[in-house]
This record gives sequence, structure tokens and C-alpha cells, in this order.
Amino acid sequence: VTATEVTALRANADIVLVEVQAGTALTAPSDFTASAVSSSQINLAWTDNTSDETGFEIERSPAGAETWSAVVTTAANATSYNNTGLDPETEYDYRIRAVNAGGNGSWSSTATATTDAAASGSPILDRAILLRY
Repeated sequence: VTATEVTALRANADIVLVEVQAGTALTAPSDFTASAVSSSQINLAWTDNTSDETGFEIERSPAGAETWSAVVTTAANATSYNNTGLDPETEYDYRIRAVNAGGNGSWSSTATATTDAAASGSPILDRAILLRY
């Protein structure tokens, strides 16, 4: 209802009722998991419990820290994300929530995973011995 429409309604009535339809609350994703797949990647997965989200906000924190950093906002209806470029042998906490133009849903429970140890390099040969029979 615009201001012009309200003015017109007031001219014709003593009481003006304006009904505003609020959007439905966004339900937090469930079954949120984090699984390390290498020394630099953790894969995240969840169940989408909302039909009208525009995406999911994912945040990461060093395990046990109180500070969170945005990782990504996914597309609508996404149910997984692969977080790459991480440090080896590091424990990370993750949380996720549904978002849309009407606001943000509640944060999910926290999922935690530790990246694998960095692969050790191949030994470097600095000498060669030629054996002949």
C-alpha cells in the first residue's frame, strides 16, 4: 500500500487497516557435516529445510575461537560446498544459515573437521651410482 492509497482510503473511512504479510521464517539447515578430504580441503554437506531461501551463508572459525569469517554464500537449494585453500593439520569450525531478501535464518549447529597432514615430498637424490654387471 502506497502513501497515496492510504490517503485515499482515509478520505473514505474512519479506520484504515493495513495488512502486511510477513515472510515465513527460514529454517536452519540440518544434518550439517564437515569432512576433511585432503590437507587443504574440507567438504561440507547439509539438508536444505527451507523452500524460499536465496542461498546459504557459510562461516568458518579456527576451532574454539569466538570470531567467525564469511566463507561463501551459496546458490539457492545447494546442499554441499567444498572449502579449499586451507592450512594443513588445522581444525576448523563451520556454521551455516539460510538467507533471503526477508532476512536470515538461525545458525545451524557447528560442524568441525581437521585438515589432513601435508603430504611429505619425495626424497631428493643428489647423487647417482651407476651399477654395471
